[in-house]
This record gives sequence, structure tokens and C-alpha cells, in this order.
Amino acid sequence: MVDRRHLMVQADIFRFLLAMGLIDPFLTSLEVPPPGDPFLPILALSGRALLLGSADVLRVNAAQTVLSSRAAENDLEGANGQM
Repeated sequence: MVDRRHLMVQADIFRFLLAMGLIDPFLTSLEVPPPGDPFLPILALSGRALLLGSADVLRVNAAQTVLSSRAAENDLEGANGQM
């Protein structure tokens, strides 16, 4: 059984690292566009965006599961609305 709270933290750390990985090449790049094949940076950016979106879906689903186990039954609707 997977601990959903740990999964949420790991997904957030992974999203942070991916976001920093997306920002870093733009801040450190002096040549725009980069030399070589122009398809490679687009492919790398698309792959990172796919990973970032996948981590976001994983985190949101884990958060919804944790919320339902933490909130009382009569407070669940309000807790879902606040999330």
C-alpha cells in the first residue's frame, strides 16, 4: 500500500525540480535559437511538459484521496470545495 502523503510530497518535489529544469536552460542560454537541430529543444520541452503534467495529476489524485480520509463525513463537501 502506498502512503498517499509521501506520494504527494514526492510529486511536489519532482514538479519543483522539473520546473527548475524548464527555467534553467532559458536563463543560461546565450544563443537563441540554439545551434543544431531545432527539433531537439522542442522535443525536450515537450517531454518535460508531459512529465510535469503527469506529476501534477498524480499529486492532485493523491490529495483528493487523502482529503476524503482526513475530513469528517459531514465536512467532506466543504473540504472538497476548498481544495
